[in-house]
Amino acid sequence: MRACWRLEPAPTTGEVVREVQRDLFLDYRYVQTMLRRIAAKGYLDPEKKGPRRIVWRPMASPEEALVQEMKHFVREVVGPQASHLQLLREVIDEFEASGAFAGFDEASLPQDLRGRLIDYVDAFLKRQTDRRTIAVALGLEATALDHTPTLAGAISLLTAAGGDTPSAALRLLDAVEGLLEADETQKVAQLQALRIELEAIPSS
Repeated sequence: MRACWRLEPAPTTGEVVREVQRDLFLDYRYVQTMLRRIAAKGYLDPEKKGPRRIVWRPMASPEEALVQEMKHFVREVVGPQASHLQLLREVIDEFEASGAFAGFDEASLPQDLRGRLIDYVDAFLKRQTDRRTIAVALGLEATALDHTPTLAGAISLLTAAGGDTPSAALRLLDAVEGLLEADETQKVAQLQALRIELEAIPSS
């Protein structure tokens, strides 16, 4: 759904797939199925533009969709009991305190900078011990990337750090920085240059 909002007013299936694949390696059919399920909830309006071309028009803002999903969760999953609502408030407070909401209103990373960041992180994923160290630093299971190609692993780590935003990229660099040795001057300089570029991106 976030991909559709970013690509408004009415992206095609292919455009949504390409946008999703910037963060996750999901195949075309899987994304297409998810779009149909979201449309069945009333959040997207699929419109045929030809025999094999469909565009997906968002029918709700992010705020409207969030309210509806929270209402459904409370009504159908946990039940509207006072104790459950208090738990939800505690979870929200915990997320805010941890910075988990940081980056929701941030601009996406520029494509060129994102590519250089992924290439930089990719170089640290050749050794299993290093990829496990980074995974743990970002809250993943140590073995989460053991069987993932390095480039896909770098993209997955950016997603785990919080998504395609400057703050997430900085968290990823923080996790990588712990692997650097003092004599790796070139890698240290590259990391510092990336950090400066990321910190210079204005808030949206």
